[in-house]
Amino acid sequence: MDILESIRKFVVKLQELPEHKKKIILWTIVVILAIVMGIFWIKGALGSFSRIGENLGKIEMPKMDFSDMPKVDLQGMEDLIQNSTLGDDAVIVDPGLKLISQLEDCQAWSNYKEMGYLGCLPKGTNSQLLIKNNLDKIVKINVDYFASGVKLNSVEPKKQTILNLGNQNEEVIVKISDQNSKPLSAEELNQIFYKIEQ
Repeated sequence: MDILESIRKFVVKLQELPEHKKKIILWTIVVILAIVMGIFWIKGALGSFSRIGENLGKIEMPKMDFSDMPKVDLQGMEDLIQNSTLGDDAVIVDPGLKLISQLEDCQAWSNYKEMGYLGCLPKGTNSQLLIKNNLDKIVKINVDYFASGVKLNSVEPKKQTILNLGNQNEEVIVKISDQNSKPLSAEELNQIFYKIEQ
């Protein structure tokens, strides 16, 4: 009972205090409670953040295997565009050009093979022959129409050019040579590419 009596007397004493002292006591209690609660909140937040950090460290990123992806020759594409001698209205061709040595055999004109001709172009309408020269020297292109004559052109080193074949109604044979009309070696031919545009 002594404790209850002491509490009752303390409360009565507080009630008898002036108004401004009551406010000071009230705000003191509020500040103390806020500080205590803030300390607990900060401790809880820090614990949560540390648990999040631990869990992030345990997350395993999926492993991707890019070994099966086809390799793109970006340098070759860049060279094809930058070193082009084509005009602004020309069609940009993809880098999937064929080796000039892969031209079809001229079966009907087999004797031309001995003269250094590489092969035949098929009959076509308004076709164009694109030649890409990766050599460090000028090459000459000789396109021979059996009935209507010869078209000649040259390609600067590391450049490409287009030869308009026109409306050919016959097979034409192609010869690539150096500046002095000397046939290119097999190794050099592997640096010359072509594409037929219809």
